[in-house]
Parts: sequence; structure tokens; C-alpha cells
Amino acid sequence: MPEHRVNRAAVRQARRLMDDGRFDDLTEWSEAAPDTAVADDVIEREG
Repeated sequence: MPEHRVNRAAVRQARRLMDDGRFDDLTEWSEAAPDTAVADDVIEREG
């Protein structure tokens, strides 16, 4: 059986964003996701 670990800091941040209403649950992921070139630029800059 696979073992899963939870990033507790990420969960806390996600809950804060939800509590503050700072999330978008109306936009489809495919519309919000960066295109490949943008994602590649971010990876190149930030690793």
C-alpha cells in the first residue's frame, strides 16, 4: 500500500486562503494554468 505524506505548512496556507476567500473556484484549471513557455521561464528563473 502506498504511503502518503502531507505538507502541513501547505495545508495551513490553503486553509488561510480559503478562510480569507482568496481562491478562485470558478475558473477552469486549463484556463488558469500557464502555457508551457511561461512555465519553462519560471522554472529557468527559479529552479
